[in-house]
Amino acid sequence: DRLKAYQQMFYLLQTDPNYVARLLFVSPAPKPKFLETLIFTLYNFGGNRREEYLILKLFRTALHHEIQTKVHSLEEIVKNTPLVLRLVVNYNRYHRNHTLKRLLSPLISQVMEDKHLKINTSATDVYKSWISQVESETGKPAGLPYDITTEAALEYEEVQKRLDKSITALKRYTKLFLVSIVKSKLPYSILYMAKVLYSCLCEKFAECKEKELLKTVGNLIYYKYMNPVIISPDRFDMLERKDMTLTNEQRRNLAHIAKLLQYSSSKIGFGAENPHMEKVNDFIIECHEKLKEFYAVCCNVNEPEVEYNIDQYSDATLIAKPNIYISLAEICDTHALLLDHKDTIIPNSGDPMHGILSSLGPASLSALHGAAAAEDGGGGGASLSALGRTEVCLVLNPLSGSQLDKDMSDTDRLWVKTKHLLFAILPAVHTSDKQTLIGLLKSRTTGEQEDRYNEILDLKEQESQASRHKDLEVFDIFRDDEGRLPLEDAKRLVLKNMRILEVQGYTSSKDGCQSIITDIARDIFNQREHRLNRKRELTRLRRTKTDLLKKQTYMLDQLEKYRQYTLQCLANMNKAGNNKRVHFATLQDDRNDRKGRKVRNKSALKYSATKLYDKGVLYTIEGLPPSQMKNVQFVFLPLEEEGHFQISARFMGVDMESVKIDIQDLLKLQYEGVSVTDMFGKAKINVNLLLYFLNSKFYGR
Repeated sequence: DRLKAYQQMFYLLQTDPNYVARLLFVSPAPKPKFLETLIFTLYNFGGNRREEYLILKLFRTALHHEIQTKVHSLEEIVKNTPLVLRLVVNYNRYHRNHTLKRLLSPLISQVMEDKHLKINTSATDVYKSWISQVESETGKPAGLPYDITTEAALEYEEVQKRLDKSITALKRYTKLFLVSIVKSKLPYSILYMAKVLYSCLCEKFAECKEKELLKTVGNLIYYKYMNPVIISPDRFDMLERKDMTLTNEQRRNLAHIAKLLQYSSSKIGFGAENPHMEKVNDFIIECHEKLKEFYAVCCNVNEPEVEYNIDQYSDATLIAKPNIYISLAEICDTHALLLDHKDTIIPNSGDPMHGILSSLGPASLSALHGAAAAEDGGGGGASLSALGRTEVCLVLNPLSGSQLDKDMSDTDRLWVKTKHLLFAILPAVHTSDKQTLIGLLKSRTTGEQEDRYNEILDLKEQESQASRHKDLEVFDIFRDDEGRLPLEDAKRLVLKNMRILEVQGYTSSKDGCQSIITDIARDIFNQREHRLNRKRELTRLRRTKTDLLKKQTYMLDQLEKYRQYTLQCLANMNKAGNNKRVHFATLQDDRNDRKGRKVRNKSALKYSATKLYDKGVLYTIEGLPPSQMKNVQFVFLPLEEEGHFQISARFMGVDMESVKIDIQDLLKLQYEGVSVTDMFGKAKINVNLLLYFLNSKFYGR
């Protein structure tokens, strides 16, 4: 039961992003390293399409929450990287590293292989390098001051010449990097999170201009994702050989290129403190425009549901159950975190997670240690700390009936039903723009309005009949038991619905129920998109249905194979030594018994309760003192059907109880980890030892 509860707990954590998203922001906050490890473990580092889809759902939910509640300006995102964006960058940089390596590694190698490349844009450093070179070549003092200001250094023609050469090389390599970046195909996961970041910023900072929002997106894509890799390629496994090392000159070249790319991304120019670099500002603006277009394209990607072709029904089509590899300590720590912050992480009292946590009780590594020791036969020599590092494969199981998303609530259905009623009522009764919705619904119904209302409904029925599937039963909201609703009754029904919706906070009579009018207008405006969405949804559902049918065929085929295999095993078990049968059998092909009589080659076995107790097969008999066990006798009788036995209990020679058991049921209990079961409702029997007893006494095994 404990294993099953953990399987269900981690399935919910994996498939419902709200749990982990809330866990990221609880107070006091858990260690960031533990959270990162837990998330990447929970989703197997995005090892397949399903897991990458789920981890992106988590990042989307958590980033939206963090920006709405924690971020108050665009500068905060640039200066203090939000927690979720750090997770996004680490996920993409370390676990999707092949894309960055394919993009940047050739460029970095080109910079490293250029032996004549020396990029230095500091006038004083260039001046000192020049003096050092002159003195090394001549062996005499240069006759020039060693400490000098930037302005004074720029007065020397040689310094100007060397700076111009460095700037030309810097621009050439920066442009090379830029062209590769804007033409690259970045991982979908980083592109989608750029889209989520942009949409969240548009929602939170609606007053900001698009270019400012795209700069923030660029801060994620370039500065946080790519820039560190360019500056320290050896740290991120970007070098062609692991034994390669970067010289100080190569590091400085790469740092200058990365800096100019960052200036281009953020549109930062050089000022009066670096007058010799002001000529680069036009180049920065040119590069910024290209990067801005690139960032806008990055934000234009499909939603994960479309990209991965996954919906709420996809898990039902999986043949192999999902699993994760997780240490026992991580299981225990996650359980403890959920208990410590239960009110924050699971605010809904009807959440199924509450039931799971209640069944698990307190988080305890020693309890897991006991379970492990029981499975290993009691070898409990390992310490708890060593056990905590033990990694296990946890197969995830959904709660019964929880694979599919729940239907919309009753209130949501009432809202949709009310909108459908208004779609027919409003065109029939609307006469003036000055009328309010409540006024229209309370106005007197005329014969002309009733006729117009019926025409609208006739047209709707014709359209419905033309598109309705023959096997689909559709509920008509415009009819009751007595037939079609008259206009007056429909208006009264809408008013009643509006009062219920107002109590639920869906609308308000103070503004004339404007929210439902706005929602109807939005539906009309987006009806083309709704039709396209329905078409896409139908395509996905048809594909899901096909996958479910394939799974059904596969499972039925497996079931038949297992059935045949089990029957063959039982038939083989039924033969004891010298090919004698254990159970009753009709010998239809035996020449010595052509009458087909039933024979029994194994007689019933009789054992006292005391002997079974000594063997460990019997634990206790409820209500019977130990001194009376010698008066109880158990009789084991093989039945005709293979694998079936009848077990009878006698007390002082008098038959008391009798029960039929199937060896397959005992094997199932053993597989499920059930060690003790009831017999006759009073006797406690050890399942493993009962199986051993039957095998040894009847089948010679």
